[in-house]
Amino acid sequence: MKKQIAIIAASFILVTLSTSFAQAGPARRHTIEGFLLGTGVTLLGTAIVHSLNKPGPVVVQHHKYRYAKPHKKHRKGHWKTRKIWVDPVYETRWNPGHYNKRGRWVSGRHKKFLVADGYWTKERVQRVRRHRKFR
Repeated sequence: MKKQIAIIAASFILVTLSTSFAQAGPARRHTIEGFLLGTGVTLLGTAIVHSLNKPGPVVVQHHKYRYAKPHKKHRKGHWKTRKIWVDPVYETRWNPGHYNKRGRWVSGRHKKFLVADGYWTKERVQRVRRHRKFR
């Protein structure tokens, strides 16, 4: 179906182009018209080519008898979640000299400004069981 649509669209474009160039008119009109038609044909042609050249589905063949995969060794132990506090992030910037609320001069200095608040986060930690040897 796609090929039929592509062939019909291409033939329609070719017929339109051939009739438009056969007509007489001012040279400026033909230049602009030719540019616009060429742009349209290029866009339409690339769309048609891309629609025809889509990659097909990937066929994967599953074999019933393959080499058996070795089993992963299970670790002894269990996972536990632990809460961790992430410190707030500060940025040191220069605070220029200025007058405070009481009208006194405060000289310039570096000051820490808060960029991100601190927060709690959960982290998974694996606890390993140790076997006791019985005597």
